[in-house]
Amino acid sequence: MRRGEEISKVVTYFLASVGYEEVVLSEEHDEYGWYPFKDALGVLKFKNARGLLIAAEQFLNKNTPA
Repeated sequence: MRRGEEISKVVTYFLASVGYEEVVLSEEHDEYGWYPFKDALGVLKFKNARGLLIAAEQFLNKNTPA
């Protein structure tokens, strides 16, 4: 809420992979990190973000050839 007024927003996430580790940050970002799944769960602060990461992991595991 801002000044007693609710603010609504839409957030879109994209699941992607990269073939390199180099990252160039824009002025909007302070830092980044590459984490194994379990470590990433510990880094995320919001329950909905952790739920999204869990859903992505399940999707990837289901769609990975054996």
